[in-house]
Amino acid sequence: MKENKFRAWDIDKKIMLDCWEGYGHTSQWGINNIFRDSPEYIFEQYIGKKDKNGKEIFKGDIYKDQYGIGPIEYNSQICAFYWGPGEEWGMIPDDGEVIGNIHEGRK
Repeated sequence: MKENKFRAWDIDKKIMLDCWEGYGHTSQWGINNIFRDSPEYIFEQYIGKKDKNGKEIFKGDIYKDQYGIGPIEYNSQICAFYWGPGEEWGMIPDDGEVIGNIHEGRK
């Protein structure tokens, strides 16, 4: 079963925050109804998968593999996370790595 993990980009402070939802988790702060619709934060969900280096992959990450570089996105019509360099969108391969995120750029 996939863990429900989130992170949030603080638009004003330009920093990434760890979040949690549920009981028994420790983190900086939890998602609740006050923050969900806040224009001050952009929330991004863990996709339930790790890159080749064991780093958790979140929506908004920049992903790189042998075919190219592209952002991790979510398609609500097919209810799935996907990625792709250019126009070649598809499933997220296991042999790639997170090299940054859309807010902070590449690392």
